[in-house]
Amino acid sequence: MNPLLGRARDVHRESSRGARFDKVSDVSRPGGPCESDGQLLRRLRREAGFSLQQLATVMHYSKGYLSRIENDRKVISVSLARACDAALGTQGELAGRASLALAGGRRGDVPVAQLPSAPAHLVGRDAQRARLTELLAAPGQRSGAVPVVCVDGPPGVGKTALALRCAHDLAGRYPGGVLFAGLRGYAATTGPADPAEVLDQFLRSLGVAPNNIPATVEERAAMFRSLVHGRAVLVVLDNAADSRQVLPLLPGSADCAVLVTSRRRLKGLLVAAAPATCVTLRPLLPDDAHELLRRVIGDEPVHTEPGAAESLESLARRCGYLPLALCIAAVRIATNPHHTIADLASDLSGENEPLDVLSAGDSLTVRGVFSHSYLALRPEVARQFRLLGLYPGAAFGVGAAAALAGVGWSTARRLLDGLTDAHLVEQVGRDRYQLHDLLRAYAAEQARLGSPEERAAAIHRLVDWYLASAGAAVRALTPRRPHWDPPALDPGVEPARFGPDEYERALRWCDLELPAMVPLTRLAADQGLHARAWQLPVVWFDYFLLRRPWDEWIAMHEIGVAAARRIGDDFGHGWALTNLGAAHFRRGDLDLAEEQFRQALEICPGRTGRGWATAGLAFTLISRGDYRGAVGHLERTIGLFYEVGMAYGVATALANLGDAYRELGDLDQAWTYGNEAHQLYASIEDRQAQGYALVRLARTAHRRGDNATALHLCERALLANRTAEDRWTEADALELRGEILYEVGDDSAGERSLNEALSLFQELDAHRAPAPRARA
Repeated sequence: MNPLLGRARDVHRESSRGARFDKVSDVSRPGGPCESDGQLLRRLRREAGFSLQQLATVMHYSKGYLSRIENDRKVISVSLARACDAALGTQGELAGRASLALAGGRRGDVPVAQLPSAPAHLVGRDAQRARLTELLAAPGQRSGAVPVVCVDGPPGVGKTALALRCAHDLAGRYPGGVLFAGLRGYAATTGPADPAEVLDQFLRSLGVAPNNIPATVEERAAMFRSLVHGRAVLVVLDNAADSRQVLPLLPGSADCAVLVTSRRRLKGLLVAAAPATCVTLRPLLPDDAHELLRRVIGDEPVHTEPGAAESLESLARRCGYLPLALCIAAVRIATNPHHTIADLASDLSGENEPLDVLSAGDSLTVRGVFSHSYLALRPEVARQFRLLGLYPGAAFGVGAAAALAGVGWSTARRLLDGLTDAHLVEQVGRDRYQLHDLLRAYAAEQARLGSPEERAAAIHRLVDWYLASAGAAVRALTPRRPHWDPPALDPGVEPARFGPDEYERALRWCDLELPAMVPLTRLAADQGLHARAWQLPVVWFDYFLLRRPWDEWIAMHEIGVAAARRIGDDFGHGWALTNLGAAHFRRGDLDLAEEQFRQALEICPGRTGRGWATAGLAFTLISRGDYRGAVGHLERTIGLFYEVGMAYGVATALANLGDAYRELGDLDQAWTYGNEAHQLYASIEDRQAQGYALVRLARTAHRRGDNATALHLCERALLANRTAEDRWTEADALELRGEILYEVGDDSAGERSLNEALSLFQELDAHRAPAPRARA
């Protein structure tokens, strides 16, 4: 053969091959090596571990035919490509390439530009914008998997606004343009978008003729990956329902990037699409919420309305600092010149339901946005959510949620995980959760739509759970004091449990649960659970003695007194009155305390109740300086407690008897009674009470002139106080130690001790602060 003719044929063959594959050459990265269909088949076959003969056997094709395809001497058909994908497990990659070639025409160099307009007002998201820019701003400089960023958060928190703003910021860095799809994850009428539908939209936008778009999701996804390969396209997927909806829509090239928003935490995407990153949005900070309101309302109302700053804060707080609610509220003011900021804040804080007020007057309402998320929940998760609307506080534990639903803790955790993933509940600590204010209002609304029987049963379970759990916690704090036995719980409801060595955990539990106790006690009374309404504060009493939260102590017992009186329960009435008197006594309201102790003494049917009421009267007499009268009451108290074998009561009376004799000048009697009280407290291993008794002994030693013993007792008292976390008695011990140190001439140490006492008193109750301040 003529060598020149052979060379010409080679040139013609190569040029023909190039022309034939020119339509798909854009599939590979611009400027890089072009992988033909045949080369792709060879690579995928080898990656799957097939020899050419093995593939031919599986495919029922000749080895020679497949060889010609791999060497680009034969064009692969779409049907054969699909069969190869099935044999090699390549998820439509060959079929997508073959369909792309069939589609005909180049994609061209015109970038797609599908982004909706950017939001007019985006406030308080600078840190999140910077993070998204960091993750998405370097197309063409990445290697490996396509970067995927998920912006998630509760409904109405501004996920779409942030994503659109960032996509507009980044669009210039993606030469291939930006593809956008609303995935309708929580659309009430149409339902979530089908990935096949979204891919159809994307392929048309990329220039594929409708008649050339493959039928299956897998083939469409493969064609989509081929089209955007090497092109640097940003894909924005808004309002995704779940990970399964998103995965088919991901490009395969690291030049591209994906920005997803969802109300759910897309855990499956984080696993399947590594290195996916999650950015979670929370409600705005107060200052940012105020700024958003000012921007939408405009300058004139903000600057001219009297008290506008206070009204803005009230409005922002009532909107829960949620951007959607803030914008709706601000638009109502901006579009109605006769509606002031104060008017709307008053509407939200009055009897009106906030979800009724927060409506833009058309289809956009906070309630509507929440409802889409609620309706998408599984039935058992939705039930847990609406029952949480009955909870009388913001933060709650797993145990309380379990009690409301009447399930075990493990089941409650699973249900709460579902609500956390949907961003309807926020986890704020280990086994601790909270509801956003507006979501709590929505949950309560859903609970009211349920049956009265379901609500009543859930509230009863919750109240009983707290009685049992608080009783267990207080037993761990004061194991040898007398305690009231809790009621039997419904089967399957598990109270919190505390071991004998779990003092600190029990104290932390009480600290965490305290904020909900006044509204819970009121809820019990409102539901007709009057016995529970006086039992709740009584169960908490030993904790109140330790921490002295005056507002909760007094408010709970006032509800309890009224509830016990309503059902004619003298036992509960007297007990609650005595505890209420103890609070007023310690706050310095001696007249009210004495009145309540006397009423309790008349009502209490048993020796124990009369003993504490009598002791209370003795305490008020000591504070009034009537030490002889106090001695008589305390001796009667000791007799009553001895009769019922209550060592703690006897020790408390003895400690105060020592105080009375010290003030009468009988220091030997004071020392004897005080020391006996301490020994009794030690015998029952009562941490808090031992510190209480040691301070009183130290005062007696100081009065006797034995400052060395007094200082030693102060140090022992401080150790006991700090072990029990009794900060009130710790402050008393620090104050006494400072006074003694001044007397012995150690002014520097005395000043330090008094300043420590001052700091503690100011933190605990400012009205106690002037005494040590004057000496310091």
